[in-house]
Amino acid sequence: MGGGLGLARSGYETCPLSVVQDSNELSNGIPVEISSPYRINIIKEGYALTLRFVAVPLCAVTPSRWTVVKDAPHPVKLNGLYENTLSGSFTIEKYEDRDYKLKFCGRESDTCADIGVYVDENGVRQLVMGEANGQLLVKFKNATPSSSTSINQVQLLPQKRKVNSLNLQASSSLQEI
Repeated sequence: MGGGLGLARSGYETCPLSVVQDSNELSNGIPVEISSPYRINIIKEGYALTLRFVAVPLCAVTPSRWTVVKDAPHPVKLNGLYENTLSGSFTIEKYEDRDYKLKFCGRESDTCADIGVYVDENGVRQLVMGEANGQLLVKFKNATPSSSTSINQVQLLPQKRKVNSLNLQASSSLQEI
């Protein structure tokens, strides 16, 4: 039910700022960097995280972090051009046996919501806060054959009905607790 994550235009955007899941199940998507404001070497479940694509279009603000827009259906976008964003951070949480899910936790409240997929009228699979058309479940796996890089690279494999790959680069490693 879709491949890796990338960017697309939605609504009246002239620059692709919407974080989307590629409809091509063979697509690995754009690599994503995961970092923590705690400057730690190991990322555990529930830690506050910043997510950003390693490469973004020239029309996007840099550094381009993921954020959630207040307008329904609360889409995940690149920061910088939207003034009506929610203040908060992303987290990773274990789901059942070997899957994980991404969540967004607002700073104004103690609530967190799962990141899901919303399929719009054009068939674009936008990431949203909430489970509009289903939850986004993922797995982590090494993305690069070489371990000589200073950045740990992992692949997230979205889990809906089929296994689909999604590249992520992590500036810290994920450790199960």
